[in-house]
Amino acid sequence: MNALKKLSLCALLSLGLFAQTAQAESFQDIADYPSWLKVNLFNEKNPPNQYVGSASISGKRNDFYSNYIPYDDKLPPEENAEKIALLRARMNAYSTLESVLITTKMRNRIVKVLQVKNNVISYLFGLVDFLTSKSILAKRYVDAINHRVYVMVQFPFIQPEDLIAYFKAKNISLSPASTTNLSAILNKALFHI
Repeated sequence: MNALKKLSLCALLSLGLFAQTAQAESFQDIADYPSWLKVNLFNEKNPPNQYVGSASISGKRNDFYSNYIPYDDKLPPEENAEKIALLRARMNAYSTLESVLITTKMRNRIVKVLQVKNNVISYLFGLVDFLTSKSILAKRYVDAINHRVYVMVQFPFIQPEDLIAYFKAKNISLSPASTTNLSAILNKALFHI
């Protein structure tokens, strides 16, 4: 029994050493990555207002994304990959925003400002769509060794004027005080997620 325990311990130690070696080798692959990318890929807690997406530079059409982003044969493969990476980064941003704005506390604060009683969820998802559309490409990195493009999107500060224009298109009239209050709520959410 003792021999079996020792053998098991040796096997576990060997596996651990193998895993560490594999991890060290994989980190050599990313030694040249910029710090913003390392933080977003390998830290458990991502910095606020940073959403990363990536895509393979293959020079081939990606069937899944061809429904959303047409492949342009006139563009270099890197630029087509960047479009997909940007979509993925925005999808990450959307998912995070959705989970934050739909939570009870945040939802109640937004609904109080909007003073709507019906279709509350519809307004909240519309707001998530609007905010995601405001996201901007902040950083870009091309990994030529592994043939990948990485991009990071961020949200700018949401100005009351942006909200007035958005809600006017939705036939909702908000006072200047309400839009200022709502922009403060949204900016706090965006920059402290």
